Formats: sequence, structure tokens, C-alpha cells
Amino acid sequence: MAPIKTKRRAHAVGPKNMVNGRCYFSHFVNFMVTLVPLLSHEQKVRITGTPFGHLLGLPYIKQSRPVLDTLLSFWDDEEEGFWFGKVLVPFVGSDFALILGLSATGDEVELHSKGRVTSDLIIRFFEGDHKKANRNAVKSRLQFLVGKSGQQDVEDFTKLWVLYVFVTILFPTIHYYVPKALCSYLDDLDRLGSYSWGLAVFAFLRQQIPSVADSVRSRNITGKGSAKYMDGCTVALVAWAVEHANSLVGSQRPTFMYPRLLRWSNVSFPRKVDVISEIMKNLKRYQVIEKLEPREEELHILSRGRPRDVASIEMRRDDALVKGLQNIFNVCTEILQSF
Repeated sequence: MAPIKTKRRAHAVGPKNMVNGRCYFSHFVNFMVTLVPLLSHEQKVRITGTPFGHLLGLPYIKQSRPVLDTLLSFWDDEEEGFWFGKVLVPFVGSDFALILGLSATGDEVELHSKGRVTSDLIIRFFEGDHKKANRNAVKSRLQFLVGKSGQQDVEDFTKLWVLYVFVTILFPTIHYYVPKALCSYLDDLDRLGSYSWGLAVFAFLRQQIPSVADSVRSRNITGKGSAKYMDGCTVALVAWAVEHANSLVGSQRPTFMYPRLLRWSNVSFPRKVDVISEIMKNLKRYQVIEKLEPREEELHILSRGRPRDVASIEMRRDDALVKGLQNIFNVCTEILQSF
């Protein structure tokens, strides 16, 4: 299929009609700055033992609405990916999981539940109503339990902290309460690591892309339509985009950090949709990474228990060499075609 052709916009795109996400790192980071120094040793150990422990020290990462809005206009629903110039980059869970450092292997997380979902945590702290477990309510319970070292208090605090990660960063919704189907997963901390949370966060975000992308294209053509909101981790979606084409934010790619989301914390994103759109349309093949290759420290995300031996590292280097030679060939071809 040919690349998406973006028609000339009827009106300029600004904050009033630009797509917005509900994933605000400011709420999470500002609260963690005050909470972390008060944690008991037992609470720190228990939190870092969960699949989300590496998110405890997240820095502030700005949500780039212009990049998010522009990216959605290049979505191809039939091909299930985004067009970067003439290169189609498939939007797949394994790629997205690398951004957050969350597993793409393990048991599936059910995001939707047809029946009643019960959770001991929700019953004891939120009267059995998951809708009462919103961002502010969870924050209040954490403030009450922080610093305590009793076994039950530590367990409850850790579960509530994971819940806070869900409602602010990974699965934020319109009212910032946890999706009902996720409630039962909070009751067993020891089993959290057996699930593919990277794919769950991906699927939660992915389900909204087609409809929001359609509204963006309609607005671009007619100039009508109010700003749309997206649930889920939209900050990671923007990071995913610049991982595949860092030309969107400049020629220099920041030093690798784990998880990859972290290396985009100090980047200045372009503020005008038209500017970003022109960059997207004119990207050359050599400027686009079609598939993210995991580094040694990321292998566990894509293959549970995969040994980090010399053979696997050498194979990865060989793959990188082949890709490098292919990129050089593509550049030379484009130069010759320009004459």
C-alpha cells in the first residue's frame, strides 16, 4: 500500500484542536519526589521487586502533543503501522515494550472483563468500587501508609503504588481510575512478574488509534472538530516514534538508557504540527529504523529467561552490521536517483 497522503490543512492546528493524552508524568513525578524519601526500607525492596520497580525514579518527560497529533495523521489502519516518509513502520507490541522496559512475554493480561471482577485491595480500600480508586484517592492511601514496615502495610502500600502507576502512567483513563479488569491482578504481587505487561500497555493504547487517527485526518481536511483525548501511555507512543526516527527532534540521538523512554527526557520537541508533518513526509529510508533491535540488557523483555551468552551478543552485532551496510546501500541508491 502507498504511503498516507496528507492533504493541505484547512486551518492551522493549535492547542485548542490538537490531540491530547491523559498520560501526565508531572502528576506522577511530583508525587514521587515527596513520597520516595519517606519510604521504609521494606517498602523500597518490595516495590523494586515488582515488574514496575524501575519506574519508581522516572524523571519528568513532557508529553509532546504536536508529535502525537502529527504521528496519528500518518497511521495506516490496513497495514497496522505508521508511515515515516515512504517507510511503513509496523506498530507492534515487542517494539513498544522496549520503550517502557516491560515484558512482552508471559501470561496475557485481560483488559476487558464481561463479568464481575473482585479484588481484595479494592474491597478493603475503596468499598469494592474500582471507580473510587482514582488517582487522588490512591494518592491519599499511599500518603497514609508511607514509611510503615509491617508486613501487611508493606504489601498494601506496594499494591497501591502499582495501582498509582496504572492510573497515572500506564492505563490512564478519563476519570483516572483503574480499568475494572485489572483489579484482580493487584492482589498477588508475587505473580505480577508472570504477565506480559508491555503487551498489555500496548494493547490498551492501540485500540484507540484508528478512531483518533480518523478524527485527526477529518480535522486536517475540514478544519472542524475539537481536541480528542487518548487514554493510555501516549508519552511512550511519542518516544516510540522518535526511537524509530530521531530526525523528528534533531540529528543527534541521545545516549542509550534503560528503559529507552528515559533518554528522551531532556529532548526539546518541535512545537508546530506543520513543521513535524513536513519532516515526517520527507524522511529518507536511511533515517528510519524499521524495527528496534534489543540490546543485551533488554533481551529479557522479549524472551523470558533467554541466556545472555556470547553467541547471542555476537549474533546481534552481525545483524547490526548487515543493517548498517543496507543503510549505506540505500543512501547511495537515493543519491544516484537524484541525478
